[in-house]
Amino acid sequence: MGTFPSPLCPIAEKFSPIVDCSQDNVSIPEESTHDT
Repeated sequence: MGTFPSPLCPIAEKFSPIVDCSQDNVSIPEESTHDT
């Protein structure tokens, strides 16, 4: 996880304050999610 497709972005934005729908794919900061 770490990015949301555009259609889900407004939904994710409502649930996660860190989500910003200013791009097609919203990247969650590494401090919040570590997917390596």
